[in-house]
Amino acid sequence: DDGDPGGGLNCNTGEVGVCAAGRTACLGGQVQCVQTNQPGPEICDGLDNNCNGVADEAAEGGPIVQQCYEGPEGTMGVGACRHGQRTCADGVFGACEAQVLPGGVA
Repeated sequence: DDGDPGGGLNCNTGEVGVCAAGRTACLGGQVQCVQTNQPGPEICDGLDNNCNGVADEAAEGGPIVQQCYEGPEGTMGVGACRHGQRTCADGVFGACEAQVLPGGVA
């Protein structure tokens, strides 16, 4: 195993999502594919970050959403002004929907 012969090449672990990425390494006298990415929380990037076979899903299922507000600073929560939400689709957040800005709905 000296010098890790056969090691350091990209390989597929057989897992799904980002967990599929691996690098070869000589372990116990055999070249094996060692996973280089561990499961993590989903983020809106078009990748399956938690390695469950579905990309960009929220913890409770469905798409990832985030609050948004595009009004002037200090106006959120004043009068009828309220935040909206953006929905993740194909790795990007869409437009801010259902927010109420000063002077009307956006």
